[in-house]
Amino acid sequence: MLDNGFEHITVLDISEKALEKARIRLGEKAGKVNRVVSDITEFEPDTTFIFRTFKFNWYFNGC
Repeated sequence: MLDNGFEHITVLDISEKALEKARIRLGEKAGKVNRVVSDITEFEPDTTFIFRTFKFNWYFNGC
């Protein structure tokens, strides 16, 4: 999204570890992304958001 000119990006995830991995992957661009650790069903924003969702497919070996 950053490469496409989007600004004011906030990423919400219940996993702090996942957000940290994303921060590392972004490198210098990480400062342009706000990270929120929260369960989305309990998140109470203090601003208005336009939501974009991404579908992830999970594959479990041996399950």
